[in-house]
Amino acid sequence: MKQLLLTITLICSAHFSFAQASASMHCAADEIIQTRPELMLRQAQMETLMKSKISKGANQGPYVLPLVVHVIHQNGSENIPDDQVLAAVEHLNQAFSH
Repeated sequence: MKQLLLTITLICSAHFSFAQASASMHCAADEIIQTRPELMLRQAQMETLMKSKISKGANQGPYVLPLVVHVIHQNGSENIPDDQVLAAVEHLNQAFSH
């Protein structure tokens, strides 16, 4: 009985591992680039620009990123005040500045 159970388990696991390998990975960016080749040129330009900034030492000051915070609530106690959101953002700024 143990051998039968082991055999069935091995067959099933082999089947599922081959099923995963045969599934093709699909990236929508590849299709977009094929239909709009100018995007590939733009991507190459951006990569060149970023490499030059990195090589020059782009660490010239803090980065300013726009931030939007969505607090999802139903007008109950789960609605947090703006001060709590600002405190959390400040905490993240401090954590990432070091």
